[in-house]
Amino acid sequence: MQWIEKITYWCSYGPSCSPKPSEDDKQNRKRQCTVRKKQGCQCHFIIRKFQYEDSSIACISYTYPFHTNKENIICHGITHIGEKPLLAMSPWISNEKKQWILTMLYKGFTPIQVFDNHIQQVRTKYLENPHVIPIRDDYLSLKDIFNISQRVAIEKYQLHINDAESTKCWAMQNPSWVFFFQEQCTRSGMPFVIGLQSPWQRQICQTYGNNNVLAMDSTFGTNQYKMALYTIMVFDSHKNGIPIAWIVSSSSKRLDIIPWLKAFRNVMLDNFKSWSPNAFLIDDAEPEMGAIRYISINPKLYLL
Repeated sequence: MQWIEKITYWCSYGPSCSPKPSEDDKQNRKRQCTVRKKQGCQCHFIIRKFQYEDSSIACISYTYPFHTNKENIICHGITHIGEKPLLAMSPWISNEKKQWILTMLYKGFTPIQVFDNHIQQVRTKYLENPHVIPIRDDYLSLKDIFNISQRVAIEKYQLHINDAESTKCWAMQNPSWVFFFQEQCTRSGMPFVIGLQSPWQRQICQTYGNNNVLAMDSTFGTNQYKMALYTIMVFDSHKNGIPIAWIVSSSSKRLDIIPWLKAFRNVMLDNFKSWSPNAFLIDDAEPEMGAIRYISINPKLYLL
């Protein structure tokens, strides 16, 4: 067993001066606790990461679990007594407020709309009673709402702890949004590919892409798996680009582009028999040029 990483996490009301970081902490600056409200709180814990064969194991050590300072005096929380009343608040928003945020998000409100609604509620509250005692919920931030909305998104779209299985489950549950799906197989060398197109995008592709110009561009290494993201676009009457399909693939070779590009063509022809673009705009990418010529979407290619 080999120790490969050590990270110390301090309370947000941490010590008056940050402790000297270890060499491991220096290599994980994004993980370091930024002390926003320095009140001398000594509460902290340490995570040590070990490598055992092909698995990673984490050991959590609660070095000092109490929210007190070096004099063993409570320095924040609901039992705090001092000159700064805000320190008497809990560092976290209440369960009731979290439930309210979740209800708003599930109703279809965006995080910004939820935040605006919260601001209006707080203003009304203090107008009706200027002497009301403030609580942590009054200081709800947009970041708090985004954190909760991110957890909602994970619960909604992460259908399995394994990302590959989760993607497969989502593709099976949303066939109208997926025009091509291929699992990765390292034994046969088959790459992972998923092609996404909503019914609305399909209609837009017919409206502005039939007898008109399509454009395709790709970006590489913009996600944690370093996969390529292909975007196919059409242009409206104002020359604004509208994405009408996205493809995520672990390979950018010509032979691996051909299957999903052919599937894109077929799904358009299945829905619109007369659909036919008259030109394709691409950058100077030989694999994409070869794939387009092979399936004969249109022989006219314009290089950007």
